[in-house]
Amino acid sequence: KPKHEVKPDLTKVVLDPKKVVDDTKAAEAAAAAKAKAEAKQREQTRKAFQAAMNNIKNKASSATEVEMPIGDSSVSFANYASVVKSKYEGAWIEPDSADNDDAVVKVSVTIANDGHVTTSSIVNPSGDSKVDKSVQRTLDRVDFVAPFPEGAKEKERTFIINFNLKAKRLNG
Repeated sequence: KPKHEVKPDLTKVVLDPKKVVDDTKAAEAAAAAKAKAEAKQREQTRKAFQAAMNNIKNKASSATEVEMPIGDSSVSFANYASVVKSKYEGAWIEPDSADNDDAVVKVSVTIANDGHVTTSSIVNPSGDSKVDKSVQRTLDRVDFVAPFPEGAKEKERTFIINFNLKAKRLNG
């Protein structure tokens, strides 16, 4: 076999300055245009995402809704109602399957001023036994919410809560 031999070309190359193209400005302009296009795309994506989130927020209702009774301390209980809603919403585990995706279960919950649930019951069942049972299990699980707000004079308060299966599935 012949031995392979590398023979480098050592001829000196001299560039003619007249033939050298300085494309630095063109490259900078292209990079700036690309960055501007990417920024525009990010802004469009951000706006589309924000619009989608607003649309969901405005059209989707919460999985649970608390109806507030009118009384002397309704203002102080407005925030407390959101605590009640959050507690029950977090405790509700939806059924794996349901016969009616639009099922809504209305319940009554009475809470003592120390935060303990004194009574809870389904007022209007949805008619879907799987959904109704999941809501009943939630009522059985929640036995404490939080003490009433400072200054509340009632010994107990009753809240009406609507459990909405469709909203639960939309909100996760």
